[in-house]
Amino acid sequence: MHLTDKVSRDWYIDFLISKGVNVEFWDVIPLLRGEFDEVGHKTTYYSRSFKTYSEVEAMLKTPENSEALYIMLINYDGYVAEFFRLLSKYNCKMLFFAWGAAPLLRIKKWRERFLSLLTPFLLIEKVFYKLKGIVYRKLKLVKPFETVFAAGSVLSKRDLHAVKVVPINLVDYDHYCKVKLEKERFVEGRYAVFLDVNLPYQ
Repeated sequence: MHLTDKVSRDWYIDFLISKGVNVEFWDVIPLLRGEFDEVGHKTTYYSRSFKTYSEVEAMLKTPENSEALYIMLINYDGYVAEFFRLLSKYNCKMLFFAWGAAPLLRIKKWRERFLSLLTPFLLIEKVFYKLKGIVYRKLKLVKPFETVFAAGSVLSKRDLHAVKVVPINLVDYDHYCKVKLEKERFVEGRYAVFLDVNLPYQ
């Protein structure tokens, strides 16, 4: 994901900076998925953008980054296995937040499987990268996360390929608790609430 005000808020980036923590936001979207626009995308003094693996490797070699904690905002799979392998090569301490998972209806799963049979080339590609992600971990080409912070009981019980799993609240709940303490209302008078499509599963 690109850096936005929401990302800064949800990941407490500005809070960490205010407490004197040296923070950098490495935008690797151009490297992994190509350029694309995102609403609210911003650049600031602590953000960097990378387009090649050599640029990332050069930063990993710098002395100031040897003891850094790398908070991964990227879900691991075969498509990004090479990127994780590069960080593993330099023994980077990687942390991950597992949150936002929503259950899928059984009928939707079967529909997706059926549709994938209609596009065999995409199916082959999907299977290839699925296996690649598994093999890289089995061969220890990608090191485990130092810590995974998991929101919810379901995610906490999964095999998250981590040395340690720490249960946490979803960030939305933390923000809800914060807003609940506010004395002033955000909206005066009558207003409408639009419910999230995932509400039935939350």
